[in-house]
Amino acid sequence: MTFKKNWERSTELFEVPAAIIEGMVRQAMPHNKLLSYELIPEGCSNLNVRLHIDEPAAPSLILRIYFVNQDGPFMERLSYRLLNNRVPMPCIHYIGKYEGYQFSIAQCMPGISLRDFLLSDHAPHEIEKMMFAVGVVLSRIANFQFPCSGTFNRELAFIGGCSQEGYLHFMNLFLKKKIILSHFSSEILLKIEQFTEKNKNLFPTGEETSFVHGDFDANNLLVDQIEGEWKVTGVLDWEMPFSGSIFCDISNMLRYRRQMPSNFENSFLTGLLSQGVKIPNDWANRVDLLNLMALLSCLAKTNPEKSPNQCADICKLVEEIVES
Repeated sequence: MTFKKNWERSTELFEVPAAIIEGMVRQAMPHNKLLSYELIPEGCSNLNVRLHIDEPAAPSLILRIYFVNQDGPFMERLSYRLLNNRVPMPCIHYIGKYEGYQFSIAQCMPGISLRDFLLSDHAPHEIEKMMFAVGVVLSRIANFQFPCSGTFNRELAFIGGCSQEGYLHFMNLFLKKKIILSHFSSEILLKIEQFTEKNKNLFPTGEETSFVHGDFDANNLLVDQIEGEWKVTGVLDWEMPFSGSIFCDISNMLRYRRQMPSNFENSFLTGLLSQGVKIPNDWANRVDLLNLMALLSCLAKTNPEKSPNQCADICKLVEEIVES
């Protein structure tokens, strides 16, 4: 299940009637004709639809319907305004609401997902070049610095940050939840606690101010072959950005590193280093600690009956961390 390949999608994503999709397009583009559309299967919490319209300049667009984060399209538009001159990312052409559904229409970026590239039969040197390029792209995102750390809203007003004590507090809260306790043996739970206690000082301090994508993984990057070389052509899903540590994004990209050949992580880190990003010797423990917290947070919100594959994958990843 590397890179969430077999994670279940919410069934509600398939219940949007065709009339709703067509109405959204009419609202956003009253002077254009919708020729056809198809659902894009990727994604766990939003519905993405590729639109084909009678517009030579942009024959394909992406309709995105937000089921969880109603601020999502506004945060994606804000991220584009801040970073579009640094990394390839889709321009948000329209944000609207139709029949209670929050949606956006955005530029369609070329390429396939980095996940599909990595899980295909590519030569080692191609993977190395690709992951080096991914490291360079992340460095360009993180080089954008805010005046302070924390989360912010669509108006770029900062709401609040999280200290090392805050991270540890959240980790301890997850370890008290019944749903978390039900998934692991007492031995694994003890190892989670011991790993956290040993490495708690590696949580971000709350003073880091880099632009953090918030979901920088292989599913949210597009790559394409251009003039014989594979390159990053798009960074997607900018719904959850914040100001903080670059390791929040590094950990996301390296979550499945134990299931990949060593050149996957080595080339990615080399790409970061080439742009002046400092990678401390204890980077692996920093990555594992942040992933452990993120995985437990996700597991606490996952219904094991509706999403058994997702639960099994999360538990496997947690056990890989604490038993390595």
